[in-house]
Amino acid sequence: MKTRNLLILAFLCGAAILVAGSIKLFQVASDKPEVNLLAYGEYSTAGAMSVVVSSVDARDDLTLVHVSMRGVDGADALAGWRLRADGKVREPVPLPAGVGTPCTTTTVDTDLNCVVAFPAAETLQAVVYLRANAQLQWAPSP
Repeated sequence: MKTRNLLILAFLCGAAILVAGSIKLFQVASDKPEVNLLAYGEYSTAGAMSVVVSSVDARDDLTLVHVSMRGVDGADALAGWRLRADGKVREPVPLPAGVGTPCTTTTVDTDLNCVVAFPAAETLQAVVYLRANAQLQWAPSP
């Protein structure tokens, strides 16, 4: 095969790759991610863990999220909880003594009713739970 033919073939392959990449980019750009917002008190499942946010108490020093969860023996109950507030994602902080039941480990048979503490927030957007490549979100009623 002549060099000229190889160059033309390489150009055509490159153009085909460019067209396919452009089509895929257009498909990805037009996809709208589906986010289901749950109401407080509404159960949902992430992996094998069944979880619910029953209420949120906004105090001057902390934001307290009351949760219930079950489904996995020995899992760290604090792992995966986040709070979207004031345009930031916040991690849990240690629960002060006497404020509520701290989240420790979960079981398969019994609901763990506990409190997850976050730094104080002015504008609460959503309570988020991440587990097994799933994301659950509870938002306050408008």
